[in-house]
Amino acid sequence: MIERIYIKENLSIKEAELEFKKGLMVFSGSSGAGKSVLMSGILSVLGLTDAKSEIGELNVRNIALPEDFACEDEVIIKQTKKEKIRFFINGQSISKS
Repeated sequence: MIERIYIKENLSIKEAELEFKKGLMVFSGSSGAGKSVLMSGILSVLGLTDAKSEIGELNVRNIALPEDFACEDEVIIKQTKKEKIRFFINGQSISKS
């Protein structure tokens, strides 16, 4: 479950931080409001689309990780983009694959 999203410098979003509670979340708004940009930011932190954000971060709970990652209850997945794109899980650098 995603508990928190932080995105910085992603197309039309200068900076956004959203916190979620358990249950169904629905994003709605008029055309051009940024719903697709927000979803693209989430997918890029997970390595599923090209990163357009300078920083993207997700705080998640109850996900399965490989054994080499010591994890607590909460996992922080982070993507940074400067000269190149880097991914981290709980501060530990990982490859996109």
